[in-house]
Amino acid sequence: MSKFVKFFSVSAMIVGGLIFVSCSEHDREKAANEAEQVKQDVKVEVDSIQRAKEEWEAYKANINAKIAENKVKIQEIKDKMAGDGRPMDKLRQGRIDALQKKINDLQAKLDNWNSDYSKWEEFKADVDKSVEDMEKSVKDFLDNK
Repeated sequence: MSKFVKFFSVSAMIVGGLIFVSCSEHDREKAANEAEQVKQDVKVEVDSIQRAKEEWEAYKANINAKIAENKVKIQEIKDKMAGDGRPMDKLRQGRIDALQKKINDLQAKLDNWNSDYSKWEEFKADVDKSVEDMEKSVKDFLDNK
């Protein structure tokens, strides 16, 4: 459980206890209900964070598989061109370098994500666009060698 959730839970219990001790019966019931609501809200938040973490792990594994697949394709291109016995021209080398940079940038984006689950959807959309761009670039290169 994160420090925030622990702190929030303990704080809610302390506040609830203080209110409970210093209030009339009606106020005590109200405070108890509010404390129970806070506990439920914390549980919902913890569950939401856990689901986001699980989704992140599956998503990251999927994107890493796509990155690995495209690295293999690029290596196959390089091997095939080297096997032809002719030096790679600057245009093709530049395109290969650009493809490798896209892959490295995408990998860095995944590796450096700070687990800010409040921005998960935005991050995911950005990575999906990067993956789509990477795959299109590799496909275009293969189609137009």
